[in-house]
Amino acid sequence: MLTRSGYLSLMGMAGLALALAVTNGVLFSANRRAQLAINVRQGEVQQAAQLQVLQTEIAKALAELAIRSNDQRVFDLLTANGITVTRNGPAGGSTTGKSTPAPSPSTR
Repeated sequence: MLTRSGYLSLMGMAGLALALAVTNGVLFSANRRAQLAINVRQGEVQQAAQLQVLQTEIAKALAELAIRSNDQRVFDLLTANGITVTRNGPAGGSTTGKSTPAPSPSTR
């Protein structure tokens, strides 16, 4: 038969096991929530990378338009968004008069 000290010892270990099981459940839930939040942020980062390509293409198109039409409002719009457009002279002594834009978006 069990003595009182043996009984108390077994009850203490059972209580400790229960506390550890509850702690494990809480940590599991917290870890799962953190993983979900990280997955959402990772999706946003991937989407931003895809949109960066589109943003660059839009900036190039606007720079070409600004140079072709010599539209100061478009130049101002690009400058306000941190994009510098330089007008290059004709390459190799060509007299075509075409300029190639060199947009350089700044990092924010």
